[in-house]
Order: sequence, then C-alpha cells, then structure tokens
Amino acid sequence: MHLPIKESLQQISPSCWRAGSVVIERDSTTTIPDTIVEWTDEGITYRLRPSESHDEDSTFKDVSDDVRLVHEGGTLSAVWQIGRRAFCKVHPWKPHMESEAATIAFVKQAAPYVSTPNVIYEWFDQDRSFLIVERLGHSTLNEVWGSLSTSQRSLAVQTVGQYCQRMATNTSHLLSSVTGKCVGEPYLDASGSELLGPLTPNQCREAFSTSSATCPALEQFHFYHADLGPTNIMVSEDGMVEGVIDWESAGYYPRFWIATKPSVSPGLDLCPAPPGCEEWDWRKALKSELERLGFPQVNMWFMEWLQTNEEKGTEADG
Repeated sequence: MHLPIKESLQQISPSCWRAGSVVIERDSTTTIPDTIVEWTDEGITYRLRPSESHDEDSTFKDVSDDVRLVHEGGTLSAVWQIGRRAFCKVHPWKPHMESEAATIAFVKQAAPYVSTPNVIYEWFDQDRSFLIVERLGHSTLNEVWGSLSTSQRSLAVQTVGQYCQRMATNTSHLLSSVTGKCVGEPYLDASGSELLGPLTPNQCREAFSTSSATCPALEQFHFYHADLGPTNIMVSEDGMVEGVIDWESAGYYPRFWIATKPSVSPGLDLCPAPPGCEEWDWRKALKSELERLGFPQVNMWFMEWLQTNEEKGTEADG
C-alpha cells in the first residue's frame, strides 16, 4: 500500500470505509453472502466484506465520525475507533513479523489471568497489518493516574508486576515471538532494523557483549509484554486494573530485560504527566516492583552497550 499509514482507512460512502482489501459497512439492511465477520454495537451492525470493483476509488467528502482516527504514531501505527466498542489498528508488516492476533490468542491460553482484547478480525495487505479488536476496560491508567490515591496507584503497580511475574514462567529457548518469529524491540536491536531475533542464548551473548559491557547472565527467555506504558494498562473508574492492550511487541525476552525496560524507556512515561506528578512516576514504580519480585535490573550494562553500538554506528557513517 502506498497511502500514508494514517490514511489506511478511507470513507467511500455514507456508511462504508475501505481498509485495504476489506470494506467496513455500518448498519447494512441487506444480506451480504460474502460477509467476512459482523458485530453489533448498541443496536448498530458492522460487517466486513471484501472490497469489490464497484467500490469507489475516491474518498467520500461528507466524512462521518462513526469511524474516526484516534491515534497516529507517525509511520509506525494508526488506530481508528469504530462505533463505541471496536478499534482498528494498522501497522507496517513483513512476513517474518508476528501476528498480534496470534499473540493475544497465546495469552488467552497461557495467561488467562490477564484480560486481553477480543479479536474480531485480522488481515494483511501487502505491507500493512489490520487488526480489529473490541474495547477493553473503562479508561487507560494514563487517563486516571492523577486522580488515584497512593494506595490505588500501588495496587495497580503490584497487579502489573504480578502479571509480569506469572507470565515470565512461560519460557522458550529462543528470543522470539510466541511462534518463533522476530520481536519488535528497537532498544535491543543494534542493527537499527527495529526487529530482533530469533536468537539463541549464545547468539544473544555475542550480540549483547562488547569490550566494555558483558552480556548479563541468561539461559532461557521469558514471556514479556515489553510495552507496559500507562496507555496500555486498562483500568476501571476506581483504578482497578482490568486488562492489558497492545501486544504487538510481546514475546520471549531475556529475564534481565523485564525490569530493565521500564528503567531505560521514556516510551513508558505518563504522557502528559498529571499536575503534581512526574512523567516517570509510573515506570519508576513498576521498575521498583519488578526488582522487588526478583527481576534483575541492568541499566548500567544497557547504557554501556548502547553507547558502544552508537559509537560503532558513528564510525561506520564516517
């Protein structure tokens, strides 16, 4: 696809939106034999069907807010809300990348104590992945953090820490996705491709060691969400954790990465930080809880390893 990712969904009629090779229809009164899937949202029916030649190529001018862009992540992602209870996520995609739907299915089977979105449908069009999921939870932790008491915040931190501890009991002999493909963790990818693995322990030791920074000990890899920012933690009105969304980066990682990631990643910050809070309050608290649970935190190794790789890149550019 050649459209910018934020234009991956386009309205083509008063009640239809094209999403790659699929059309989203709202409240169709006619029976469509080639319906892929359908769902009901407060009495309104939405369905997916294959795009056909008679579907207009131009966008519809009187744009409806029934399907609206709610998140834009540059060239890496875009999210549309469909009605009140569904979202369509679009990401760049390559065949060696994991399907988020496959990861969610794995979590539902291997870690059912973590609530995850229900998948309505997933498809791939050339270099894009499309995933439609049901809404999960009342609000994001990011939205309510400023209104929570100290005890409510602590309970949210402890709950997510327990999720990490229990999920980490699922292990693999490879740094990889749940089906043995790459994981999307740019912090650990020195090549700059933003995709990592699959890697054996020996390959990791080689990749994560330099003359000044030896790879921390590792023997196997542990299942980890890897993007536990407050916008991905869904909570009730009173701050009780209701589930976790955005599983596209999840996979099997070194144990040392579980507590180190919140220590080094500003992407897990509160954004924006509520009045009276620091932007790093959530990830600092999560890092401390994970350390308390026994996960090693090796940010000094990470900074040395990162600096060495940045110097190598500068030398190569020169």
